[in-house]
Amino acid sequence: MNTTEQIAAFLISLPANKVEELKELHQMILAKTGETLLHFFDGKNEEGKIVANPTIGFGQTRLTYANGSFQDTFRLGISANATGISIYIIGLKDKNILKEKFGPRIGKAKITGYCIRFKRLGDLDRTVLAELVAFAFHEVH
Repeated sequence: MNTTEQIAAFLISLPANKVEELKELHQMILAKTGETLLHFFDGKNEEGKIVANPTIGFGQTRLTYANGSFQDTFRLGISANATGISIYIIGLKDKNILKEKFGPRIGKAKITGYCIRFKRLGDLDRTVLAELVAFAFHEVH
């Protein structure tokens, strides 16, 4: 199965209350980013153990660790979680920038150093969400 097929299978496996919102968010990100590299992480490690929620990833970034090793991964990711939806922006050097830049304006969401969590897409200001997506692809290095 290719990445697009994996994403489609994942989306239809979600509960009804999340599938439409994640599909809408997925399409909005694709519309804002154009032809971007897609990723799908099924949430399992090499041994098949579940270590995270399945995540749809967009774009690419490289994480470099203190020991000099690195990992290529997605720049922006979305996933369903037990209470709603999460958006991840990978590669931020300033762990406060999301709260400072988007926190007061994005709507009803919890923001950490690299994640925005919310219950429903309707809880977010769509204009600020579009700014967040643009920020992820143009400001993060």
